Amino acid sequence: MKIQGRKSVSIGPGAPSSVPGQAQAEPVANVAGDTIEISTPGQVGKLSSTIAGLPDVRMEKIEDIRGAVEEGSYHVESEKLAKSVVDEALQDAIRRHRAGRQQA
Repeated sequence: MKIQGRKSVSIGPGAPSSVPGQAQAEPVANVAGDTIEISTPGQVGKLSSTIAGLPDVRMEKIEDIRGAVEEGSYHVESEKLAKSVVDEALQDAIRRHRAGRQQA
């Protein structure tokens, strides 16, 4: 794996050894894979500022739904809603179970 940035870093088989006296591994074929990009603190700060400036609630979406409910044209897919409720409850139960195991 190779991480590109200010300094290029190679990790894994075929990467140069940083341990003195240790033999270097044979190079491996270059295969397409995942890429890691690490943001600079300036980029993170800019993204944080942008996110902080966004509203917590999208009022235009709420108004659209409110209008559809008042007109009687808002339709809820009951099976989709039920699946979402059950999925969320299961995920919450799994999170609580894992948190309990980590504390033990």
